[in-house]
Formats: sequence, structure tokens, C-alpha cells
Amino acid sequence: METNNAIQRDYSTTYAVATSYRGGSLILCNNIDQVDKELLYGNTIGLEDAEETADSQEIHQYYLTSWGEDEAEYLNKHFGLMFAYSEVLGLWVLLVDHCGASWCSVEAKTDIQEAQAPLGTIKIN
Repeated sequence: METNNAIQRDYSTTYAVATSYRGGSLILCNNIDQVDKELLYGNTIGLEDAEETADSQEIHQYYLTSWGEDEAEYLNKHFGLMFAYSEVLGLWVLLVDHCGASWCSVEAKTDIQEAQAPLGTIKIN
């Protein structure tokens, strides 16, 4: 799938706000690679192909989501979140490329003015 990183994101928010903006549920599943060995090689949204970029993106955490493809595409388009579809589990997996910080202290960019929030914000809607 295509990445929507070409959209200009002028507003700052937090990763916590980005992941909660459309509701839904997340379950940490860092051993997903033992269940679905093809996860990062199939249907992805926002994940740059290592062959297309100088550096491959390192994924630190995996979260099973309750979001469908439309929500995953929306969250990628407006917040730059990355996803992969697990054929084995039949659901979208959030790919987190940072670690060691609370999501409310990780800055994210968005093109949605109503989603802007200072660092420390957990949820706005």
C-alpha cells in the first residue's frame, strides 16, 4: 500500500493522541513475529520498504488493533502511524518505531487542527 507521508502535517500532537483519535483497542503483542513470520512482508500501510530507503525502519513494538483498513489508512494519512495486516490473525497490527518513552511524551505531526496537543496529552476526544 502507499504511504501518505506527502501530506503536510503542520500541527504537533502526541503519539498517545494519534493512537486514540479514532477510538479502538490495542493489545501489546511483541512476539507476533513468532506467530506471523510474514507480517512485515505483506500488506502494510506507512511502512517504508527497506530497499527503497537508505535505512530500514526498526520496529520496537507491535500492537494488535481493533481497527479495520479504513481506520489504519486514516491514521497513517493524518498522523503517519504504520500498520501491517496479519493474514494469520486477520487483523491490523500497529507498528511502533520508538521505545523507552511514554506515548504522551512522543511528538507526532498531524494535518488535523483539532488534534493538536502539547506534549503530556494522553487523549483529546
